[in-house]
Amino acid sequence: MPIPSPGAWEPALRAARSAVPVLLCLGAVAAATAAQSPCPPLADSLVNAGWTHYRANDMDAAGSAFAAARANCPSSLGALIGTGYVALRRGDVAEAGARFAAAVRRDSTAVAALFGMGLVAWRRDEPDAARRWFGRVTAIAPAHA
Repeated sequence: MPIPSPGAWEPALRAARSAVPVLLCLGAVAAATAAQSPCPPLADSLVNAGWTHYRANDMDAAGSAFAAARANCPSSLGALIGTGYVALRRGDVAEAGARFAAAVRRDSTAVAALFGMGLVAWRRDEPDAARRWFGRVTAIAPAHA
């Protein structure tokens, strides 16, 4: 694969920079998504625990909590998104992309999933796709731009 010219990444970098504050609030976004779900309280608590472990960089505990949330409530969007971020942190870009894509299919305004798709595109060395995904994030959540 040819190496992109230095300027090829600049639009994606600008879009990512403007969307980075959104990443900082992923826990709050995922928690809000979980709170809106028709899941039992245990599943929502597991999603919140997953994000706590994720922020503490404990991917084993985060993955377990998100998996338990999905087992307790398969429709949990927060757990689906969380498993995507755990997969991405572990370097499994294909799995992360599949999780985020499934989340976006369920809710095309799920900012955390859209941002995840941008990160997946970035990891796949697809600057145009990354720019489009990050652009969708800033269009939906302009206060975070």
